[in-house]
Amino acid sequence: MGFFKNLVFLFYDDEKSKKALDFLIECKNIFLNYMSGRILISIVVGIVAYIVMWFGKVPYALIISVMIGVGNMIPYFGSIVAGVIAFILVVLVEPVKVWYIFLAMGIAQAVDGYVVGPLILSKSVGLSSFWIIASVIIMGNIMGTTGMFLGVPIFAILKLIYTKLIKNKRENLRIKYEEEKENNEFKEF
Repeated sequence: MGFFKNLVFLFYDDEKSKKALDFLIECKNIFLNYMSGRILISIVVGIVAYIVMWFGKVPYALIISVMIGVGNMIPYFGSIVAGVIAFILVVLVEPVKVWYIFLAMGIAQAVDGYVVGPLILSKSVGLSSFWIIASVIIMGNIMGTTGMFLGVPIFAILKLIYTKLIKNKRENLRIKYEEEKENNEFKEF
C-alpha cells in the first residue's frame, strides 16, 4: 500500500490523490474481507464435515475434512472437486462408508450455503449470490483456478467502480442542474 500511496501522490494533486487513496483502501478492504470471510467459512465447512465423518467412522476423516475445507476456498466448485476426490479415496478403502461422505458434504454445503456463507460473504463484499456465481464462472473461464478464487473480489471491485462512477455522474448532473436553475432565476430579474 505504501508503494501505491507514493505512486498516487507522484502523479496526482492532493484532492485527486485523496480520492485515489480512498479507492485503493476500499479495494484492499474488499479483498481482505473476502479472504477472511472465505477462510472462516472454509474452517466451519471443514469442521462440520469432520464431525459428520467422525460419527460415521470414515477412514481418513481428518484429511478429507481438511481437503473439503481447503476446496471450499473456491466458491461452489472447489467443494465439488474435493468431494469427488474424497469419494474416490473412501471407495477405494471402505466403500460402505461412502454415504457418510455424501452426508458430510450435504450438511457442510447446507451450512455454508444457507447459514454461514450468505451472512459472511454478503457483508464482506456486498455481492448477491447470483453475482458471486457469475464471477466464479466468468473469471474461471478467463483465468482458470486463480480466476475462480479471485473472481468474487474482482467483481466486488468492479461493482465499487461502477457505483462510484454513477455517484459522480449524478453529482455532476445535480451541480449542472443547480447552476442552470440559478442562471434561469437570475435572467428573470
